[in-house]
Amino acid sequence: MLARMWGGSAMPGPLDGVKIVDLTAVVSGPFATAMLGDLGADVIKVEQPGGGDVARRFGAVRGGISSGFAVMNRNKRAVALDLQSKDGVELFLQLVKDADLVLQNFRPGVVDRLGVGYTACQAVNPDIIYISISGFGDTGPYAADRVYDHVIQAVTGFMGVQTDPQTRQPAPVRNIVCDKVTSMTVVQGALAALFAREKGAGGQHVSITMVDAGLAFLWPDAMSNHTYLGDDVPKVPDLGDTANVTATADGFITWYVTSDDEYQGLCRALDMAELSTDPRFEKLASRVPNMPELNAIANARIANYSTA
Repeated sequence: MLARMWGGSAMPGPLDGVKIVDLTAVVSGPFATAMLGDLGADVIKVEQPGGGDVARRFGAVRGGISSGFAVMNRNKRAVALDLQSKDGVELFLQLVKDADLVLQNFRPGVVDRLGVGYTACQAVNPDIIYISISGFGDTGPYAADRVYDHVIQAVTGFMGVQTDPQTRQPAPVRNIVCDKVTSMTVVQGALAALFAREKGAGGQHVSITMVDAGLAFLWPDAMSNHTYLGDDVPKVPDLGDTANVTATADGFITWYVTSDDEYQGLCRALDMAELSTDPRFEKLASRVPNMPELNAIANARIANYSTA
């Protein structure tokens, strides 16, 4: 748990005294509750007997536990409960009675059928904050579908942003970015709900979807050409078409210029004095739509230099 050293003694984290019952599995929920544990919360992970969280077996494994599972389930205690049995449900609700938060990422409807949904938890603890994580929410044509990170990458536009400019083939981010962005959104929601309760709002049911979290994360830059209504705003190149990984004589570098001063520095560094006053590139407003052309010129120069 997070602790600060002050005068030689450890101070508790800001969520010290907050109890969380964690019904989540794999990534989106466990990573969120791990971060809440980092802040000092007491997290109790509930797993099904006979195997538990499937993430225990994903990736590099030692002693029956994968490295990813260990990282995403740090700061937690754990208990095995059979939620398909009456006794298991009763024990779960006993945990909920003095808890502050419950988190779950089952497919919509499952927790209610088991008897551990928001209504059941609220009945034993009216001030409970209950957070449900799903792919697409409780309703709609995709609500009941299994959802994985790369599926959300595809439908939100992450893969489109990674499209190869030569082949025009979309590509995934080689990382479970949507799962982890969802986790961070869950932490934000949990902290907001706890703060609201402190101000008198009481308990509540918070619903967070991966598709919403992914879109919100992607929107500020990747959707810049799709934010304003109408056709009066000139389109600009996608960031993926302007950011560079450039081959040098003996390796690779990455480079980017934003300000006009940085552009002038690039011209000096690459001995491109003739381009320092080129109207296509000299000012930011004209440089942005012409970045692919600037990239081609600069990359050809960089190829003659050593990475060092």
